[in-house]
Amino acid sequence: MNGPAITLAEAIRRCTCSESTLRRKLKADAIEGAQRGDTGWSIPIRSLISAGLLAPTTAPDDIEQQPAIADAELGKLREQNADLRRRAEVAEAIADERGLALDDARLALRALTAGESNEHLAAEPERRRRWFRRS
Repeated sequence: MNGPAITLAEAIRRCTCSESTLRRKLKADAIEGAQRGDTGWSIPIRSLISAGLLAPTTAPDDIEQQPAIADAELGKLREQNADLRRRAEVAEAIADERGLALDDARLALRALTAGESNEHLAAEPERRRRWFRRS
């Protein structure tokens, strides 16, 4: 048996065919290298792929190129992440600064309007109108 092998239960989960089709092919010896032992079936993954029951996950040519592409993409993503973190920190600092400026403006507005409201009340007291007149 060449390469890794899986059990019948695992082959049923991974394969694109039904359980009955897989069992039929095993009984007919249509899957090369499949062996039935004391603990159950041992089926080579390469045999399942060559029989067309299991789709290959990657092409042999892509296996060597993937780590280099993944490393380059990972480096770009890390740079983007660091840039976005810096931007977020700057945005938070600007927001904090603007919050302080807004608090100062509110305080100044209260100080300016406090004198006007007292002067207005002291200048002209309101007279209460009565609904009836005394004679």
